[in-house]
Amino acid sequence: MDEQRRRDLVWLHLGFAGLCAVLVPTLPVGAAALVAVVAYEVALLGIALVRRDALLLRLWWFAATLSVWQLVPDQILVEVVGSLAFPPDGVPDVGAVTLPLAGMWAVPAVIVVAVADELHGRHGELAGVLGAALTALVVFAAAEAVVPALGLWEPVGVSTIGTVAPYILVAEVVLGVVLWLGWRAARTRSAVVTPLLAGTVSLAYTGAAVVSWYWLG
Repeated sequence: MDEQRRRDLVWLHLGFAGLCAVLVPTLPVGAAALVAVVAYEVALLGIALVRRDALLLRLWWFAATLSVWQLVPDQILVEVVGSLAFPPDGVPDVGAVTLPLAGMWAVPAVIVVAVADELHGRHGELAGVLGAALTALVVFAAAEAVVPALGLWEPVGVSTIGTVAPYILVAEVVLGVVLWLGWRAARTRSAVVTPLLAGTVSLAYTGAAVVSWYWLG
């Protein structure tokens, strides 16, 4: 990853964190989440276009389409498995899933890809895979600890440590690895193929989540 792209991504995520810190105390949680994720996706797209960074533009498209696909496993966890719920939060739902989730998955996806790509470039393929797994664990554990406390989603009928359901963390670590491998395939493919690769990643996560729930939930 070149130095300019690295700096841009650091500032993007610092800005996103700052925006969340401002929005969460002032707006209903659903509205705060929706504004934040729209701002994030627009900002990432804007940076890619202003910098004329073709790789960053591909990453935006991959992360954005993946996030939309992730509505499917969330819907299955709510409607079929019954291990997840989205309380009323003041914004529309897509099926049983709150609308902000259609964009929210892009944030951890970009972080995982950025860290794994960096480690891959410095230390090779295995470092990239391990970096994707560890980054996913840290980022998703933080999200699972904080966001349910805000009322955006909640685990239902499963073992938890605080607000964190361990079964889903296992699936999200798998997601981190598969996500990065999917990105490695998508980065050199056409924009038309990218949503199909993102959908394959989401399908793998769906299977991991259901199996993990069966064994650990």
